[in-house]
Amino acid sequence: MPTLQTERRKQDNYRYENAFIEKIVQDVSLKLAKTGSDKINFSILKMLSLRPMSLNKLCEMFSLSKMPMWRRLKMLIDVGLIKKNKYNYYRTTELTEKFFNIVEKMRCHLIKQYEVEINENKDKQDRISVFSDNILPLP
Repeated sequence: MPTLQTERRKQDNYRYENAFIEKIVQDVSLKLAKTGSDKINFSILKMLSLRPMSLNKLCEMFSLSKMPMWRRLKMLIDVGLIKKNKYNYYRTTELTEKFFNIVEKMRCHLIKQYEVEINENKDKQDRISVFSDNILPLP
């Protein structure tokens, strides 16, 4: 029969394991976001989303030598945004599509936010111009 102390220990272990897993998921997610959002890496992902490409073709397209391009591809592979097939062509993964969707949602949200701010500023400008039209000129 489990004692109260044993149950508490189990609950503490469970909480610790969950916190540990959440920390790992957060770290991996942030690394994925950082790697994928790099300007060149993002362009690589966009090109690979159109069709798989070889290292040589990517080097040619981005004017990079093999080692810097390989490092970028390795980082993208490590976070799961691309993979290499048996013919040595790189291609995007399902995760890449989800990443693009998140970026698109953020873009749409930012556009809406800017539109609201522009409209608020326009309303302020209209109120200022109405106010300034009603001011009598000084003699």
